[in-house]
Amino acid sequence: MPRPAAAAAPLAALALFGFVLNVCTDPTQRRRGHVRACTEALLGWFDAHGVTRVDLHATAEAEPLYRRLGFRPRHPQ
Repeated sequence: MPRPAAAAAPLAALALFGFVLNVCTDPTQRRRGHVRACTEALLGWFDAHGVTRVDLHATAEAEPLYRRLGFRPRHPQ
């Protein structure tokens, strides 16, 4: 699910891309905001460093959280 940039990069060949991979939380620690906090910090870092697109592959269970963080399906079903 890509997170769209605030504005399209005029020089796509020079664009920076970020990836969120293999996010997991111990089952006993879920629903405490850990993934949200880490993802928000990472997205802030990406923004500060000029990353114009962020991709991730979310589980069905995690998809609502990532939607709330601004991610959208690349190919909506």
